[in-house]
Amino acid sequence: MDDSEAGVSHPTDWRQFHEEYKESLGVKDYWGFVKKCRYVGIEREDSVFTIKPHRNRGGKCFELLTDSEQVLNAPTSDQLGAAIIRCSSMCQ
Repeated sequence: MDDSEAGVSHPTDWRQFHEEYKESLGVKDYWGFVKKCRYVGIEREDSVFTIKPHRNRGGKCFELLTDSEQVLNAPTSDQLGAAIIRCSSMCQ
């Protein structure tokens, strides 16, 4: 996360972007792919990580599972990975 950037510009050709994105995913039907996706958000403030699982609402949006958020203070890589896996299993 230290290498994340703010202010990254948006594509100028969204159609081309989506075609290249689908190709990079190896899918032809983007929405069919999205319906099967899981979404776990990760936020970090200093050494505190908040892991946020989301429920897939049929491929059109994701709903935050607020009661299932996990907050970790200065986790090891193994602890962070385990929390992400736990939250991913809640995303169904």
